[in-house]
Amino acid sequence: MWLEDDEIQAYLDSGNPGKISQAIEAIRTRQDAGDSLSIKPLTAEPLRAFDGEFPSGMLEYYLDFLIGQDGVPSLPEADNWHEVAKALSLYLGTHGAYDVALRIKTDDNGPALVSTILGAAQQRLADLPEKRCFVLGYFLDCLMDGEVPIREAVVAALDRWPTHPNARRAVDEIVDRLDEARQARWSK
Repeated sequence: MWLEDDEIQAYLDSGNPGKISQAIEAIRTRQDAGDSLSIKPLTAEPLRAFDGEFPSGMLEYYLDFLIGQDGVPSLPEADNWHEVAKALSLYLGTHGAYDVALRIKTDDNGPALVSTILGAAQQRLADLPEKRCFVLGYFLDCLMDGEVPIREAVVAALDRWPTHPNARRAVDEIVDRLDEARQARWSK
């Protein structure tokens, strides 16, 4: 599907899942054709419309574009990952959490990204609905399946989290993977 820049922007801003999906397809089509886009940098906000249920392939493309790809306007890298953390905390389901964890685990800067994304997620923890805590916990579990530097970065980030109820709900998904002292901290 081919859409002009103003159409893509209008579709992204529409709040309509079908139109947002069409906009993502149009961005992909234009990127594949080598055409540059003149739209606002992407954020996590359009993902709100999907209520965690994304059409096949759409979320993967959106995350690619959100994180930053040539020809697609994006925020600076650290801000992109803060938007990914926002999407993870508010809009993604377990499939999206798995996809984000996989991207982090295979990135050369994975441990630094763990620190960035878990730091940003921690800022939202206190206000998350309980079901969102499970998705965040699932994300932690997926990260803990990574190599030692990723696991160490997860543990270091969790050491900075406060132990309020929502944090406990998320960490409960991996508490058995922590050492005894950390398990005691999260079990209090």
